[in-house]
Amino acid sequence: MRDHRKLRVWVRASELSVYVYRATADLERGAEHYRLQLRRSVASIAATIAEGHAQSSGAQFCRYLAMSLGSVAESANHCGELRALSLLPGAKLDHIDSELAILQGMILRLRTWIKQKSRTSR
Repeated sequence: MRDHRKLRVWVRASELSVYVYRATADLERGAEHYRLQLRRSVASIAATIAEGHAQSSGAQFCRYLAMSLGSVAESANHCGELRALSLLPGAKLDHIDSELAILQGMILRLRTWIKQKSRTSR
């Protein structure tokens, strides 16, 4: 089995998951829903990349990368809700939003590279 921990995109997604876990630890009472939803959606990015990397073909891996992009979008949505409700400091949300944008670009580039590689290897 291939080692997903060697993928820079997985490392970055995993680091963001740890950051989000710590950044949301102090959310006020009544905001548990938002804490759990953001933590789950961000954790899903790295988990889906890891699961896809274990697949047997580039096409399958690309499908999982597409799903991880969905988790990026979901996470960005939760950040918007937290911002609108002023439940998390703006600096923390800015960092999360910035990292999500970087991850989105990394995932898209990886997916494009895999698709191009599979076309040229035929």
